[in-house]
Amino acid sequence: VVEQQTSASETETQRHREYLERSVETLRAKLEASRRAQRAANARTMGENAQLLQEVNSLRRELHLARQVHVTNGKQGELQREVKRLRRLVEGQGVAQETSESKATRPTTMERLPAL
Repeated sequence: VVEQQTSASETETQRHREYLERSVETLRAKLEASRRAQRAANARTMGENAQLLQEVNSLRRELHLARQVHVTNGKQGELQREVKRLRRLVEGQGVAQETSESKATRPTTMERLPAL
């Protein structure tokens, strides 16, 4: 009877051991599948992050260029206005010089014209 109980106990222990080994293998397989899924998710996230960083950098460059164009256009407009102002000033002085030169060659009203 003791031998049968020992045999039954050993059989039960062996059966339980096999059950636990199968459970461990199942858990290891699930763990590995979970790790693979996590690696894939991490790789996907890193790819998205890289793409977003490229887009952010592109937008930063675009913003920088837009600001430069805005500043340049603003300065360009100021420069063009200044050039026009100076041209008007120079043209006005040129007219004043021409009139003073033309007045110098014309006889004054007090001078007598030669007889005919």
